[in-house]
Amino acid sequence: MTRDVRRSRPTPEWRGKKRSCTDLLCLFLFFIFMICWIGVGYFAIKKGNFDAIFKPKDSNGRKCGIDNDVLDKPILAFFDLSKCVNLNLKFKCNTPQVCVKECPSENWIFDKNKSNIDDIRKHIICKNNIDVSKIQTIEAYEKLIKEDSCASWYLKSKPILRRCIPDGKIPKEIVDQTIKDTALKHVKSVIGKSGKIFDKIINTKWQLLSIMVGSVTLCLFTIVVLQWIALPCVCLSITVLVGALGYLSYHSFKQSKDEYSDHHKYWLCLAIAAGVIGAIIALLTCCLFDRVRLACKIIKEASKAVMSTISSLFFPIFPYILYTIIAVYMFLIFVQLYSIDEEFKIQIRKNDGKSCICSNGINDTSGALCSPYEFKQNCLENGKECLSKRCVSMEPWYIPYFYGINLIGAIWLLCFISAVGQLILASTFSSWYWTFYKDELDFFILLNGIWITFRYHLGTAAFGSFIITIVRCIRYFLTFLQKKALSSENPAEGFFKVCCCCAQCCLSMLERLLKFITMNAYIMCAIYGKGLCTSASNGLALLARNIARTVVLNNVVGCILFVGKVLITLVVSGLTWWYFSKDPHFDNEDFISWVPILVVFLGTYFVADMFFDVYEMAIDTIFLCYLQDCEINDGSQEKPYFMTTGLAKLFKH
Repeated sequence: MTRDVRRSRPTPEWRGKKRSCTDLLCLFLFFIFMICWIGVGYFAIKKGNFDAIFKPKDSNGRKCGIDNDVLDKPILAFFDLSKCVNLNLKFKCNTPQVCVKECPSENWIFDKNKSNIDDIRKHIICKNNIDVSKIQTIEAYEKLIKEDSCASWYLKSKPILRRCIPDGKIPKEIVDQTIKDTALKHVKSVIGKSGKIFDKIINTKWQLLSIMVGSVTLCLFTIVVLQWIALPCVCLSITVLVGALGYLSYHSFKQSKDEYSDHHKYWLCLAIAAGVIGAIIALLTCCLFDRVRLACKIIKEASKAVMSTISSLFFPIFPYILYTIIAVYMFLIFVQLYSIDEEFKIQIRKNDGKSCICSNGINDTSGALCSPYEFKQNCLENGKECLSKRCVSMEPWYIPYFYGINLIGAIWLLCFISAVGQLILASTFSSWYWTFYKDELDFFILLNGIWITFRYHLGTAAFGSFIITIVRCIRYFLTFLQKKALSSENPAEGFFKVCCCCAQCCLSMLERLLKFITMNAYIMCAIYGKGLCTSASNGLALLARNIARTVVLNNVVGCILFVGKVLITLVVSGLTWWYFSKDPHFDNEDFISWVPILVVFLGTYFVADMFFDVYEMAIDTIFLCYLQDCEINDGSQEKPYFMTTGLAKLFKH
């Protein structure tokens, strides 16, 4: 019996049972770690100096406007800004940099044939240890320029983030004499284009907003239409794939007959491989066609479920907002920790430091705090610079641990929010499935899913996200070790690199497997209200008993959703190009003209991915509910199926 006779309202036996909180210990540990993370954040914000991040350092490591030698010089000037196009590994320009009082107010270039000594003294920029007033000849200045002690040219500039950035047109004589590779032109082009890109987005904001609303509408339309076109789409895709493999096999076989070709054996192998793969796909499709039809029916039911709970499609907006907030918070904490000033301490190197004598009451015992400037001025060894003692910078010992807590806390919280979102959607769609009469569905079904998740199952979300976090942190640590190994020139590091690469591959597959297991565990938890381990065990056992259906469904769903996302993105992007190309100012060769189209492309894919993630969760939830329905019910009046009539007919076949 299905739902044809409405004489009663059957309810699954577990729906009447009172739920209890699951995996409370993991939730407790999660809250403890979050408190520690917040504590690290508070410490970093209190102790860090965010403003110091934007106060640049010169080539000698002195902070402009902060250190004693450059206290009155808060701005950084570059000798040759064109070399900043290619940054080194530490994101620094490969050119001398000096602290100055203000940026140059005019363009200047050194020309020994035209410049006089007074003009050079007035305009030249040199390193802070060079006293330009004591240099008497142009040849001496030329020597300093060759030694990179003075700049040979500079441009009229303005301070941006306390760095002197060229402002205005580059004079032709400077371009011809100093920038033959147009590197500085590229720097200015990047700076200028950044502003143009921003202006283009602002000027087309209403068109972009309208197009994004259209992409949302198209996504909704696609989800509705999939009720009827899922099976034709799958059949067409399989036919095209088998046809393409068949043609590839035929073409490769023809090429292999050319015995004079050096590659006729490779063509023959390709022909055999393509033919075998095509035959296997065709054979499997014929043998498993009923399961393909079942997968398409599940997709149809998921479409009904999503449209019955339309608010679920927009629910992922809130997790994405939280993701953004967490990412900003994590970045802020990293920056604040980085900005905590290094401590300068006395380090004794040899002879117990007894030959180094400090005056003016400076504490020169080992480990004592010191100032490099004062140490250099007041501590001498036999009238010269101290060698037995040094005032060296030392990062506080706790900073690396705080970096780790910040990273782990962010990963765990991101995974936790994702798990909570999956639990809420699973609860929503499972409630839809196990409601016998769908027209009597509770209007606030999504809110009910939120309530159940937050009231009972946050511990399960914390447990599942903790497992994913462990694997992900190990992967990040291996990535760090790989980069360290790549920077090493030791040949013995090769074996270590291979091991790291293999471990990364295995951990990546393990993470994908764990995500699959935890997702199904969340669905079973939403249905029965059990903990993660029990839910994961029951979910895997249920899928294992229906392995053929599971494999077919996953492949069919993956194919349809991928094609759907790509088609929606391409259609909307194509229409956007058609709309903007009608503008007489549109230039196919100008990157700025393509900015709105690129924004629409990325935005549409993001929207489609967000909607289809919800749709995929609906499919997975309804599939597990369907499998459970098949096992616990028999279609009788006492145990009626909760599935639709169409699904029930497929099950009987």
